[in-house]
Amino acid sequence: MRPSLVLVGLLALACNKGGATAEAPPETVVETSSRIDITPEKPASEELSTPAPTDMPPSAGALQELLGARHEGDLPGRDAFDAHEDPDQALAWIAEHGATAALRVRAVRALGLYPEADHDQLLTEYAGEGAPHPMIRAGALDAIGAFPVERRAGFQAVIEAGRGSGDPRVVAAAEAASEGM
Repeated sequence: MRPSLVLVGLLALACNKGGATAEAPPETVVETSSRIDITPEKPASEELSTPAPTDMPPSAGALQELLGARHEGDLPGRDAFDAHEDPDQALAWIAEHGATAALRVRAVRALGLYPEADHDQLLTEYAGEGAPHPMIRAGALDAIGAFPVERRAGFQAVIEAGRGSGDPRVVAAAEAASEGM
């Protein structure tokens, strides 16, 4: 037998103290949660507690699959969204009713690909204090920041409010949205 295997075996016996079980005594067991909160300010379960309405646009399901890419770099561009019926309407619906915070953030950011669409009320609400989560607020500011400078002028108040946020992600998105203004 090789000496390294003998040492490993002796170490395993010493750690286990000769017992057959690897369980910790009851007084040292620590319960942990399997849910990961996005931030300590608002848990994801609180933010997504309202059920999705049944008026889902026909293309929302397909767009949710596209937005569910594993990595940010794998997200599609406007051409992929435009292959579906009323993509900006479906993205706005997902931004409001998506099943996960990540899906909602990606959908609201994708609205920045459609500066000609009229989702000003949704973007103003989400870029302001009405956002259900700071990442969604930052996503709305990212969408506004993707608009041409002249289009962003109507969002000046929410951009400035974002610059004063206590969340650094919102501040960074607001700073980026205000560039060139």
